[in-house]
Amino acid sequence: MFPCDRNIEISYVHLLLQDTLLNDNKYRTGTSATSACECGFDRETAEHFLLHCSNYQNIRNNTVQLSLDVINTAKKSLLSHCLEALPLAPF
Repeated sequence: MFPCDRNIEISYVHLLLQDTLLNDNKYRTGTSATSACECGFDRETAEHFLLHCSNYQNIRNNTVQLSLDVINTAKKSLLSHCLEALPLAPF
């Protein structure tokens, strides 16, 4: 299933087709001299860029923390709603 935002959809399809401006894809097509990432640890693939690159570690950490905050808020809201409805539940 594709996201609702058109720009995200396009970026997602580019990642799937390996048609990005990442060095690994540019090297494969001959438009870059190297497939190495600027961080110097690995090839600049989509997986490395999204999950492992030290250049983006802070952004990844913030995104994970925000996601966990949203999940925890939703859990608390659901738990609160269930506790409010509990006295109405038949035994």
